[in-house]
Amino acid sequence: MKIFPYFYLSLSVLLSAVLLPSPSAFAQGCERVWRNPDIAKDERQPDGEAEKTRRKFIENLQKLLQKQKWNDLYEIFHPQLQKQMSKKRFRVRMGNLVKIYGKRPQVTNFRSWRIKGTEGDPKPVACADSNLHVFPTYGFGDQLSLWLQILGDEDVGRYFVQAAIKDGSWRLTLVHVHQWTHGGIDGPAWVRRGVEESNPALKYLYLDLGFKLAMSNPHVIWPGRESLKRDVLAAKQKAGLSKALQPMTDKVKLRDISSAFNRKGLGLTAYLEFTKETSKSDRKEACKEFASALAEKQLDDTPDSTWVWLEQIPGIQCVFVYPRHKELRPNKLGTYQASVKVRKKPKKRKKKKKEEKRSKKIAPTIKVEAIGI
Repeated sequence: MKIFPYFYLSLSVLLSAVLLPSPSAFAQGCERVWRNPDIAKDERQPDGEAEKTRRKFIENLQKLLQKQKWNDLYEIFHPQLQKQMSKKRFRVRMGNLVKIYGKRPQVTNFRSWRIKGTEGDPKPVACADSNLHVFPTYGFGDQLSLWLQILGDEDVGRYFVQAAIKDGSWRLTLVHVHQWTHGGIDGPAWVRRGVEESNPALKYLYLDLGFKLAMSNPHVIWPGRESLKRDVLAAKQKAGLSKALQPMTDKVKLRDISSAFNRKGLGLTAYLEFTKETSKSDRKEACKEFASALAEKQLDDTPDSTWVWLEQIPGIQCVFVYPRHKELRPNKLGTYQASVKVRKKPKKRKKKKKEEKRSKKIAPTIKVEAIGI
């Protein structure tokens, strides 16, 4: 079965992560517009012309996203956003969402804010009613920030979009799509799994996966994210996976290891470093060798085995880097997915005299495919 990677699509320049200062350090100016998903029936807001214009824009936006009218959606992009993303590229990226959420996922209005930003470099704005802080789009004053929920076949995602007035009409200044659940489980639930897990390796991977889901929208700051980040780093250090897995293959050096999104659940991402230039076939073979080495560890199924946690890992994602790559992230070298299937040892049974002895070692089945090339 082909395993698709999870896409975090952002059509704006992503802001770098910042520490969460005290609430008094934030500029004020966040007003809840609607929370009710059925915004057409929400009568709590006044019927001024400006309010009607905002309501009509949000209703139209939700319909375009629901029906996946990507060309029409592109037409309401702000000119600055169109400069960052061509229509063709936008359609291709949005089309990838079908692989994750299905052809016709339901889109509902999760939360909507009216943000009073500044013309210059904006600070995060405190939304007291939500206990969240939202980054306004750079260079705009009065804005809309909309958090729309995507109810897919298996998982839940969210659109985070922002809009500002251009020539008398609301135009999109930012479109960001991020994962909210993985395997039907949201970030806080993955974190709780990590807190309750006793195995050091699984504890780190569960916490890391939950943190990635929680951090998948860089435009909203939530309380406690820095504390969770410290917990993930502490669990990673205690697990010591990078050191433990280092000598598993002679061809590459293991730079780092982390959790990965896999269609079957929790996956593993290995950042493997080549010291010299390589071909695509070299990288594919190196990923297969690394996965095979892990699978061999998984075969050691004694109760006190250090590697029992590997039974929870259905797939391994290999990201290759060279020494010059300082940041560990997917690059032009490509990403490879190794799906590992380990055949269990047969139950012991009395052997007939003429029956050949069975091999104690059961070879794993390793399948490697290139993704995101």
